[in-house]
Amino acid sequence: WEMSSPRAKQLWGGPPGVGKTRKGMASPNVLVIDTEDGTQWYQDGFPAATVERIVSWDEFVAKVRWLRTNPHEFRTLHIDGITTLKADLDAKWIDTFMRRNQRSVGFKTEYYTLQPADYKPIGVEFDRLLRDLTMLDMSVIITARSKTAYEPGEMMKAIGLTFDGPKQLPYWADTTLYLSRAKDGRFMAKVNAGD
Repeated sequence: WEMSSPRAKQLWGGPPGVGKTRKGMASPNVLVIDTEDGTQWYQDGFPAATVERIVSWDEFVAKVRWLRTNPHEFRTLHIDGITTLKADLDAKWIDTFMRRNQRSVGFKTEYYTLQPADYKPIGVEFDRLLRDLTMLDMSVIITARSKTAYEPGEMMKAIGLTFDGPKQLPYWADTTLYLSRAKDGRFMAKVNAGD
């Protein structure tokens, strides 16, 4: 399977071992943002892939903005995976809210529970990143872990797996793929899974 559009925006999900990292590393002129140290096992097989280890949300945003404003040879940006970066974005805002709310219950014990209103600035910052990714003159592949999906309105009735990432990701992507492995070991992909 090859990227068919010069500026495709794709979301790939699935459990470990289904080929998300390796397939992304095989993309043309790829810059891989490795957030989970998953590329270390495959780098010898993909010598043309440029890999940068980034776990900080702010460092990641700075890299995306650099790609938007500077000439470079990359045609594909592979973010492997977004789940870790989103967790760092949440942690950044939790630290901010904890400093702002020194009268909160958890202030002295260094924890803070996000309140419903707290999700607004987190969402705004994530949406800003998606706009920056959309404006890149390159294809973008975002991988996400998978998590159990539950039947709406039912108490803990599992109905399968879905993307473990911000809810707006499948709407941002031109194509969403859910990767898996068949019992005989073949790699499989279900297009527009989770829509």
